[in-house]
Amino acid sequence: MTYLKVLDGSARYAGRSTFQTWLFGIIRRTAANKWRKFVNRDRLLRGLFQHQPEAGIPGPDTSLEYTGNAARLVQALQSLSQRQREVLQLVFYHGMTIEETAITLGIGVGSARTHYARGKQNLAKKLAEVSS
Repeated sequence: MTYLKVLDGSARYAGRSTFQTWLFGIIRRTAANKWRKFVNRDRLLRGLFQHQPEAGIPGPDTSLEYTGNAARLVQALQSLSQRQREVLQLVFYHGMTIEETAITLGIGVGSARTHYARGKQNLAKKLAEVSS
């Protein structure tokens, strides 16, 4: 990922530090972004699936629980606006950054961030309503 940022020009060396310091800064920020996405996705999924299956094959009751949770998630996602749903799907399921999502959808980064934040809030609210 770092190599691609250097190649595509999204990371440019300006000479304000040594090349090594600059490169390690890109590596650190890229790793932090990946970690943040992983943690956010993990939190969302843990909230949906409270009970993790034991090692091996889950029993029928566990399979039904997962099926029910998946159905509730799909239902809650469908209730969001199209733009919020698109942003959340690109970020969570396709692993894009909000900046990459904005470019993909042809919208501004600020707009993508707003749809992302509101989409997460609305999704949590809808999931809470469905679970009740």
